[in-house]
Amino acid sequence: LMEEYILIPRLRKLGKVDILGRAVRTSARKYEKNGPFMNALLNLKTLLLFYAGVPAEDLARSYRAR
Repeated sequence: LMEEYILIPRLRKLGKVDILGRAVRTSARKYEKNGPFMNALLNLKTLLLFYAGVPAEDLARSYRAR
């Protein structure tokens, strides 16, 4: 959880990061259950806690509990 927030800035220091034009399939269960506003709010909360230094294990536990 949150590894892209660590990985992408490091990769950008090495050079240009390209976005591949490939589709990714995921489940919409959480989105449908919580709705777009609540999902955005919960994701923002996770991001803020991440940047506040909350350990990844705690973030993952909180994320799975949703």
